[in-house]
Amino acid sequence: MMLSNMMRVLVGVDGEGSFWQVVEYVKRLAFDQVEIDLVRVVESILPDKSTPELPADHPLASYYRMQAKSAQEMLDAAQAALAKDGIPARTFLYYGDAAREIVSHADRESCDLITVRSSSKGKWGSLFFGSVSKGVLIGSNKSTLIVKAPPPPTDKLTAVLATDHSPYFNRCLEILVAIAPKGIGRMIAMTSTAPAKLVHALLGKTSGLGDLTAATMDEEAANNALCEKLREKFPNCYSVIKENDPAEAIAETMKEASADLLIMGAQGHGYFERLRLGSQSFHQVVNTPHNVLILRLPSEKGS
Repeated sequence: MMLSNMMRVLVGVDGEGSFWQVVEYVKRLAFDQVEIDLVRVVESILPDKSTPELPADHPLASYYRMQAKSAQEMLDAAQAALAKDGIPARTFLYYGDAAREIVSHADRESCDLITVRSSSKGKWGSLFFGSVSKGVLIGSNKSTLIVKAPPPPTDKLTAVLATDHSPYFNRCLEILVAIAPKGIGRMIAMTSTAPAKLVHALLGKTSGLGDLTAATMDEEAANNALCEKLREKFPNCYSVIKENDPAEAIAETMKEASADLLIMGAQGHGYFERLRLGSQSFHQVVNTPHNVLILRLPSEKGS
């Protein structure tokens, strides 16, 4: 489901240098034919995040020039380091709101994946809307990788694939198969057998009464079929069924498997749907220590 044979990955470059963890994670995922767009945003210090034209001698203009110089030096250093590893990269410098500029660049340059560094802020930290990762998830229709911890010293990553076996999620699997990260050595397909309303909340899907009266799914058979489909790309794939609610099931499975990455689909592509911060995908990004890959379908853009 990529737009071309070359996979374009956007790496959000922060001023503190923690983006290097994102770069290392992208390298460890070992995508085929990847090109990286290094995107640095000099954020406006004005309340409305605007960047008005200013006289050259204006103190704010001097501040932006210094910030831009430092940002470009960081971009150039990252580009040179990636070149040594044989990874082509382009650099881009913008001004304004970081999340907004990252989302705009991803759309304009047809990026396949947005990657940003974040940190788990806990229950109360999730009340604040300032994080770039949350802004990207709300504003973008692109698949997004949120990196909170560096890759482990092991050769291969362990990933938990949380699924409700919905038609939408099954289509998201096409993205995973297409990008086929060779750096994943073990894939655990996890399904919760909690009531349908809770299972649908796993992907932020609005559930009606019809969901509660639907025929019970054979989760074990569905998981086994999913693993069979994935084994061509991920030979070490196996099924886990949990009976508790999705959030608990994910946390339990991640801990039991010592997993490095959680992979989910994200229902809800319209802007107002993505604002529903109670959905499980946002919970996993904001309130947990997991690295999270959120899969979204390009065909849903604008819905």
